Amino acid sequence: MPQKQTNLDGPLAPPGQPALPPGTPEWITVELVRLTLKVWQKHYKEPLSTQDAVTILLNAGQLFGVLARE
Repeated sequence: MPQKQTNLDGPLAPPGQPALPPGTPEWITVELVRLTLKVWQKHYKEPLSTQDAVTILLNAGQLFGVLARE
């Protein structure tokens, strides 16, 4: 099984510039992805990818949206 890429310097990014997956909302920053990977990686056996972190953040955002409704 190929290993997931956890490096935020993607092949399409200019040298030294971090890359996020296409279609990532603007509120998700590289620093937020790094923090998400740092917090959640210890709960998974397999390495998490940048896309995994974006998915976690989107799902958490949706959960907060639902909980904020009255």
